[in-house]
Amino acid sequence: MEYSRLPAIDNGFLSFAGETRNGLAFDDRDDLGVQVYYDPPPYPLSRGQLARTYCVGLGVEVAALRPPLTGNWFYTDHRLSKSQSQCPDPYSVPADTPGPGSPKAANAAWQLAYDASQNMPDQYVTGPWLTASRWQANGSDFSVQANISQVTDFYGIDPPTAYSSP
Repeated sequence: MEYSRLPAIDNGFLSFAGETRNGLAFDDRDDLGVQVYYDPPPYPLSRGQLARTYCVGLGVEVAALRPPLTGNWFYTDHRLSKSQSQCPDPYSVPADTPGPGSPKAANAAWQLAYDASQNMPDQYVTGPWLTASRWQANGSDFSVQANISQVTDFYGIDPPTAYSSP
């Protein structure tokens, strides 16, 4: 994808536009798979915490966008529900955990983190389906705009730290 307008939030409205590459084409009926994730602002990790981190997740899916309907059609489902995989929280490791002192210790810490990630249960998430006010998908061009203020208000997201993953 190449964006002509990067994903941005202005006054509670998420908007973005661009075009696809390599022959991928859409039409207005296609689900563009637009999901909105929230990840709390990070804070520094110690060497011991970092050594025990195997993966970093996308955050929690807090909403998904869908196209507006025309005529007398309407959506009956307003909440999305699904499970998603998760990574162990590196902040759950005590900050004073010592960092590895050798490559062998680093590998052992990594192995423990990997094993913990394999045993993480899926996380069940719910959030609103948000109907876009603009949903244009024609050939390789796309343009989307949606009011996501209920999500940004709930999570206290300021536009510079909010993001979307189309």
